[in-house]
This record gives sequence, C-alpha cells and structure tokens, in this order.
Amino acid sequence: MTSTATAELKPQQEPIRDLLRELAAAEAQGTPVTWSFQATPAPEPAWLPAAATQIASLLGNNEDLPDGRTQPSAAPAATLLRLLTRVLKPDNPPPSGVTATWEGGLTAEWHTGQIDLEITCQPDGTSDFSFENRRTGEQRDAPIDGDLSEVKGYADKLPERRPSAATE
Repeated sequence: MTSTATAELKPQQEPIRDLLRELAAAEAQGTPVTWSFQATPAPEPAWLPAAATQIASLLGNNEDLPDGRTQPSAAPAATLLRLLTRVLKPDNPPPSGVTATWEGGLTAEWHTGQIDLEITCQPDGTSDFSFENRRTGEQRDAPIDGDLSEVKGYADKLPERRPSAATE
C-alpha cells in the first residue's frame, strides 16, 4: 500500500525531504529500509538540517568516496538519523562531518574542542560509538544496543550550539 502526503516545508527542512526521498528510492529498488517519522510539537533540532544534508550527500554519490570505501546504503543512513534523533539534544551542534565506512555504513563525527564523539551505523545493523575527552583523558568505545543511555550521556557532553548574531 502506498500513501501520499503533502506538506509545505520550510527551507531548513528541505535536506530532510531530500534524505527521505533517497531512502524511499532505495526502498523502491529493493533495499529493505525501516524508518518512521513522528511529528511532534517540539521545535526541529538545530543540528538536523546539516546532519541530513551530510547523510544525503553520501547516498548515491561515488565521486566523494575515498578509495576503497563502499557506497553507503539507505539502511544505515536511516538508522543513523533515527539514532541521532534519540541521543542528541535539540541544541547540540551538527556533526563536524559524516563519512562513509569501509563496509558501506556511515559515521557521524563531532570534534569540538576537547570532546570527540563518533557514532557509526553499519549495513549489518550494528552500531557503535567512540568518545574521548582530551582534557580529562576519559575514553570509551562500545557497541550501541537497545539501551541508549550510555551514548546519550556522552552526547550530552557535547557543547550546546550558540545562537548566531542573526538570531539574537
């Protein structure tokens, strides 16, 4: 069953629309993708448009991949986006970058002063994170399972995004 919904998108929501189109196209080509969208009255997270744009730019774009890396698929893209919405605060900064993994997954990275955080989702369904606080020496690498409290705790250590002068 196919359903169609229309909505007027704000300019900052266009990267999200583009990512959803990429995921739907992959699914139409036979790539199994599980994703959902839930509308809430909460404001859109500040990091979401930049993250969605970075993720979408790696789907179907072999020219930007370093040698030997496998083209990311829609499944880890959907998993990464869903995971980020569950562990990041709305005012966290967007990832410093999103990169393709050797296996065809995606890694979102933050390198903010003394804190480094990487969240990786692979096509086989596994996800993991890596955290380092260079000031305190704290380090942690672990798989992400059903309990997101540990990775959320490390994501909470990311600095909040400061409002730009244009929005003050």
